[in-house]
Amino acid sequence: MKKLLLILLCLTIIFSCKKCEDCTCDSLTDIVYTEEICRDDYDSNEDYNEAIGTLESSGCSCN
Repeated sequence: MKKLLLILLCLTIIFSCKKCEDCTCDSLTDIVYTEEICRDDYDSNEDYNEAIGTLESSGCSCN
């Protein structure tokens, strides 16, 4: 019973994690800022990847 509870807890934690990227931008302005891009904020994975690509093409570094 304890193993089942532990497995359920682990699965809950795994599936509740947000997929986010922190993008650091400093070449656009003289002020360094970080923008967080989260997958849950977009309708599709393509839109999410496009948002990251747009920031990276404008000089930001995302990881």
